[in-house]
Amino acid sequence: MLGSYALARAYADPRLGVIVPQDYALVVSRVAFIPEQAPNPSGAKALLHYMLSLEGQQVIAQHGALVAIHPQATGPYSVTAVQQQQTVRQQTLNFHPIALGPALMVYLDQSKRRRFVNEWQNALLYDPIVP
Repeated sequence: MLGSYALARAYADPRLGVIVPQDYALVVSRVAFIPEQAPNPSGAKALLHYMLSLEGQQVIAQHGALVAIHPQATGPYSVTAVQQQQTVRQQTLNFHPIALGPALMVYLDQSKRRRFVNEWQNALLYDPIVP
């Protein structure tokens, strides 16, 4: 499960908690880019700068379903808050980012993505008969 979604659910329901594996945790990078043919490249550039600024990261840390990575951002969705929760459990975070590459980009093809999602949903709905 993606940690940002788990955190959002845990904050909404105090009966739940999130434990990050101590040995390592895979981290999915969120990617944003400006296409060459963007209709408003300067506006897109301003948005990207805002998203990475302390002000933008603070918004994510307070309200986002992502984790703000800016070290000065504070709030329930900040990397500092996630680290503090694990420190209470006497754990240290050992994040390993998943490298962005062609293997991840293959699912941008809509037909391959649709096939993958269908296979995933079928696997989750599989109900084997247990003796």
